[in-house]
Amino acid sequence: MIIWLASYPKSGNTWLRSLIANYYFSETDDFNFELLEKIDSFPSNKYFRKYLDKFKKPHDTSKYWIKEQEKINQSKGLKFFKTHNALCKIEGNQFTNKENTLGVIYIIRDPRNVISSLSNHYQISTDEAFQFMTDEKRGIVSKEKDRFLGFQALFSWKLNQKSWVDNKLYPVLTVRYEDLQTDVQWNNASVIRCSGYQKSGLRYEAWHFELDSTFKITNLVTDYQNSRD
Repeated sequence: MIIWLASYPKSGNTWLRSLIANYYFSETDDFNFELLEKIDSFPSNKYFRKYLDKFKKPHDTSKYWIKEQEKINQSKGLKFFKTHNALCKIEGNQFTNKENTLGVIYIIRDPRNVISSLSNHYQISTDEAFQFMTDEKRGIVSKEKDRFLGFQALFSWKLNQKSWVDNKLYPVLTVRYEDLQTDVQWNNASVIRCSGYQKSGLRYEAWHFELDSTFKITNLVTDYQNSRD
């Protein structure tokens, strides 16, 4: 089953992914960027290259979202995946479903800082960055040999956040980027508790977590919320 690390672009997803990857996959507790490869991004080009479809429209790959997640989940256990995709439906194609998703960790950042970060990243003006993050039809696309293989439906900053945080299908832990800045250790521990994983020595039992165990992310999220009250 999948736990999504979801966010709008330039909101700190890579930072959170680094913290999680370092906790679970570093045998020395020293971080290196290769650890980020342990937490893949979805949807991305590599999941759709094998199909013979022409993918003439940017969103054509959406019809394979669920099929590819089903393949991912053929191997038992929990997996983290990064996404900037909104929790949405494109032409009747759901981004995910209950059979493939266990929960969500959504990282949110002050939109004023998202604007400046988008401006720096894409080398655009702040006005253009504002238009970027308020565009309700915004998406990220990439092509390979005239086929649209990379497509992520971002929508606006507000709609992206709302789609995940307000959803009633999956439990959500919301992490503020600014909280990570002020107390990274406490917030990282909260994420670890929410995910239900515990590192044991140099063995990562969580990665082989069996689906029929007693783990319930909803209980852990409730525990997290109560600890903040």
